Formats: sequence, structure tokens, C-alpha cells
Amino acid sequence: MFIVDDILLAPARALFFIFQEIHKRVEEELYDEERIINQLRSLQTSLELGDITEEEYDRVEEKLMERLETARERNKVLSGEE
Repeated sequence: MFIVDDILLAPARALFFIFQEIHKRVEEELYDEERIINQLRSLQTSLELGDITEEEYDRVEEKLMERLETARERNKVLSGEE
């Protein structure tokens, strides 16, 4: 009976594994401090070149700074520092 259960549940387990991997990679990208810092640099360059307005810069910078702070806090907790 366990073999039948394993066969029937295999697709669900595979799908669950795929979703776990996607979630893991999205979190890594979302909380990558270096990536966020590079986005801030790019934003600054866009402002200096006149590609965006001060208001757009302020709005996006605030969101990026919040993400950076969250990423630093999260990475600190994950590394075991307090």
C-alpha cells in the first residue's frame, strides 16, 4: 500500500519541491544587499542624467532603503548575530 501512496503523492511532492526552490531564490534575490545597493547607485545615476525627477527618485529611494534595512536585519538574524 505504501508504494501506491508514494506513486500517487510523487507529483505533489515534486511540485512542492519546485515551489520551495522558487521561494528560496526569490528571497535570496529580494534580500541581496549588494543587489539593492547597486539599484540605489543606478537610481542615483538616473537622477543625475535627468532620466527621472526628484519626486520619482525620492519615492524609489525610500522603498529601496526600506528593503535594504529589512535585508540587513534578516541577514543578521540568519547569520546568528544579534
